[in-house]
Amino acid sequence: MKAVYLETSSLLAWLFSESNAKAIARALSKAEAICTSTLTLLEAKRSLIRQESLKRITSAQRSQSLGLLEQASRYWFLMEINFPVKNAPRKASRSNRYEAWMRFTWRRRCNSLRYTPIWNFLP
Repeated sequence: MKAVYLETSSLLAWLFSESNAKAIARALSKAEAICTSTLTLLEAKRSLIRQESLKRITSAQRSQSLGLLEQASRYWFLMEINFPVKNAPRKASRSNRYEAWMRFTWRRRCNSLRYTPIWNFLP
């Protein structure tokens, strides 16, 4: 099974229909599984609220984006941020923090999945 990890900037680009949103949507539609963290969802929701408060989007646009996010994330594998994951950056070098974090999390939840970060699919 091939999975993609959806990080915050790709999720926000998709939600805000930025220039690479179509490429992100294609990558997500090709994935057999989409994985992200609960922190990514919280950051995306916070960003939508902030964009509305700065008058960059309307309340209706925020509500529509939140609805899309809620609907799509029902089918995603969500990884909780727990104590070992929070401390992984302190134990790992900068170059392999992401790998250390993913190894720990996948061992516990998605042992059979092969993951690929979403940015590998982007042009």
